[in-house]
This record gives sequence, structure tokens and C-alpha cells, in this order.
Amino acid sequence: MTLTAPNSLGFLAGSTLSGGIINGFDAGTSQAVKTSFYVGGTVKTPLKCLSVGVAYDYVALANASTIDPDTGDPVNHSSGYQNATALYLLWQVTDKLAFNTRADYFSQSEYLTSPGMPSKAFALTETVQYDLWKNVISRLEFRWDHSANGQDAYGGTTAGSAPGLKNAFLVAANLIYKF
Repeated sequence: MTLTAPNSLGFLAGSTLSGGIINGFDAGTSQAVKTSFYVGGTVKTPLKCLSVGVAYDYVALANASTIDPDTGDPVNHSSGYQNATALYLLWQVTDKLAFNTRADYFSQSEYLTSPGMPSKAFALTETVQYDLWKNVISRLEFRWDHSANGQDAYGGTTAGSAPGLKNAFLVAANLIYKF
């Protein structure tokens, strides 16, 4: 469900609030019943070029089963969760140039953690976007992921790889064609 603020709300006109619930079985966690809850929104600000967004996702698992890595035996879990929160800032400098900032926080039940994925993480993404011409966007993006539970979660997951790290960094350049 999505609600959109009417024009009578002044600068807030066009702001949105969305929410949803999905329930069913999860093939990734043997016969678990999975319920996903989402709420998010985009809020217009008095500065026409600045928008703020927020999103919250929560996944509840019931009757999940995993494999013990040491014994290979199945382990049953009566419940579990995954939780993600994000904050977005969009600054539309010109019709073609925009700066985006996104901060994310993620946490989950310890038994769902696998190599290369911490049970708690923080991420910060900075993006510069420029519309080269109609339907073509260029982006330069920097992302920092941090293991918030102190676990050396990044790298080091296979024999001969670099030791695990608490931080991972990414720089990406993209050319995107929109259909």
C-alpha cells in the first residue's frame, strides 16, 4: 500500500509512505515460514532540490532448519530474524547532476550468518550521478561496508585468500541505459 501526500500539504506534496507484508515458505532456510514487513517513505523538503528517504525491513522466520558446519547434522530453530534500516538523501543539483547518500544498518540472527556476511553491518554509499543524454545515466559510486559486531567478515572465506577484514570498500563506475 502506498499513500501520497496531496498538493494541499505544500512542500510535502508528492511525499510518499509505503508498506507491505509478504508471508510464505522460504526455500533458502529449509521449510521456514517467512514473514517480511516493509515500511518506507520519501519526504520532500522545503528545499526543492533535496529529498529524504527512509526504509525499514524486518523478516521473521519460524521453524527454520540449518546444517551444523562441524557435524553436518540438521539444527532446528524455532525463530529467527533479519532487520534492515536505511536512510537516503538525494540532492538534485541540476536537471542532469545529482548526489546521493545512503546509510544502511543490517542485523540478523547469529545462526543465519555465513562466511563473508556478518550478523551486524553498517554501510555508507556515496553516489554522483550525471545524465549524459536521454535514457543514459553515468554514476560514480563509493561504498564502505563495516562489520558492526567486530567479526572479520569480509574476505578470507576460501583457502589462500586474504585474511578476513572488518571493512570492505568498493569504487564503481556505471553507464546505465534506461529502457
